[in-house]
Amino acid sequence: MHKLVNVRNRYGFKPADAKRFEEAQSFAVPCDWCGLSFSLEWEPFIDHDHICPCQERLSRKSRNSCTLCLRGFVHQPCNREIGVLEWRERTFGITDARLTAYRAKFPVPRNVPIKYRPNKPKNNS
Repeated sequence: MHKLVNVRNRYGFKPADAKRFEEAQSFAVPCDWCGLSFSLEWEPFIDHDHICPCQERLSRKSRNSCTLCLRGFVHQPCNREIGVLEWRERTFGITDARLTAYRAKFPVPRNVPIKYRPNKPKNNS
């Protein structure tokens, strides 16, 4: 539960995201990329759009991506593969069919104004 609270705060999970992450942590749902089960050795990682249009607005200390750019829950190697495929697409213009299908499952809105409020500093008085 402690990990879920940290992750929920860091990524700004909506209730449906939190439920899916809990299911992934309990190995009840498969990886959204490869379809294989999660396990103690292969825990779920949170995949976000690596080309998040709001990335420049976000502080590295507060969040990795905005809540609109969250996608699926994947194994760490799967997340790396997604990142490499997106890099190939940006760099060489090569689009992978699996990446296109994955994006269709988890569409990320583009050109949407992001209302981002940084964490307020705690008052220690």
